[in-house]
Amino acid sequence: MAMGQHKREPWGADEPEDVFVHCRWDQLKGTFRASAKEAAQGTEKYNRAKREFDEEAAADLVEQSVAQPALDLIADAVMKIGRPALVVVPHPEFNPLDSTGQHPLKPTNAIPFAFAAYLANELGGNIDQEIIETARPGRTRLGNFPRFLWQPVFDGAVRQDCAYIIADDNCTLGGTIAALRSHIVRGGGTVAAITTLSTNHGVNFRLPIAPATVDVLSSVYSGEISGLLKEEIGHDLQCLTEPEGNFLAQWGQDKDYGARAGASPIQRLRDRLSAAAGKAK
Repeated sequence: MAMGQHKREPWGADEPEDVFVHCRWDQLKGTFRASAKEAAQGTEKYNRAKREFDEEAAADLVEQSVAQPALDLIADAVMKIGRPALVVVPHPEFNPLDSTGQHPLKPTNAIPFAFAAYLANELGGNIDQEIIETARPGRTRLGNFPRFLWQPVFDGAVRQDCAYIIADDNCTLGGTIAALRSHIVRGGGTVAAITTLSTNHGVNFRLPIAPATVDVLSSVYSGEISGLLKEEIGHDLQCLTEPEGNFLAQWGQDKDYGARAGASPIQRLRDRLSAAAGKAK
């Protein structure tokens, strides 16, 4: 995967703005307001589902985590489109070969697939079998700045006769969802709803960057930020997600984040992206 050059389609006025969230991440993991014993049991089940492709554990986690209000919002969004629901999750090709070309890679995270199956059953839809990640940067363990530089790439046929529901198990800055959404839009598809089983806070959030956040970033970093992002990442300010924009705004205004005497915020950002490219931190 080429680092840094990640094209995104501009956000459309008729596309979904909010990501529908079902629970907090610590609720999904089983550690929220739990005893030490319960937390250990929850973490063990979560790790089996997330790291060992335990489908039964994943199905249990989904069953206990989905929220009816979020399901209702997804159903309403699909009904507005008036096409059959098609659930798509970000995942690599099944059984691709490793870098040697000799050994198949095994999937590890079963939660998105269990979530997709649950949604398809509830909505009377199907699960997409065509769209796959052709470049997986392993974002789960990446820090925030490397997430801007290493983003997934998707390929596969996009249908125009369905209402896509993008689903994932967790969301941090929204880059993976934004990349998948761009692939669908670029192929002429319609995204009806976006949902994630969990986030840190467990509440619905805006995905496209808000005009007010664009203004804040332009003020903090000057008008040069859009050009810098195009150069380093491959898309401009207007194509960021709202969580990405908020992160950059907070970082740019925090004097403790790598500030040095005489350095402007835009230069600090340039230096930080350069450091992330070298160290992936």
